Amino acid sequence: MRLAVATDGGNVSQHFGQCSEYTIVDIQDKKIVERRLFTNPGHEGGGCSIPHTLHGEKVESVIAGGMGQKAIMNFEQYGIKTYLGVSGSVDKAIDNFINGVLVSGESTCDSSHGEGHNCGH
Repeated sequence: MRLAVATDGGNVSQHFGQCSEYTIVDIQDKKIVERRLFTNPGHEGGGCSIPHTLHGEKVESVIAGGMGQKAIMNFEQYGIKTYLGVSGSVDKAIDNFINGVLVSGESTCDSSHGEGHNCGH
């Protein structure tokens, strides 16, 4: 399983498209076998480029505070599961994901926003 967490300074970013990087982890048998940082390629195309890029990295699930509806649909097209409404440390989010206790909720981002929307930042 390959997981990507939208990351800003060690915390889960509240907007997947505007984070500085993604923490990508490979998980096997409930253990992290590889961990790396992946620089955000940019939020172009209204939520299209990042799902495409992360699909190319073989990511299967994404954790973020929020994302717009178009981005959610783009991730779904690639078969990538999204976990939204997550906050706090990246390490805790990964640990919760591995242990099956990650609480996913409403996106912290207004799904009707345009490309320039910054989700409160």
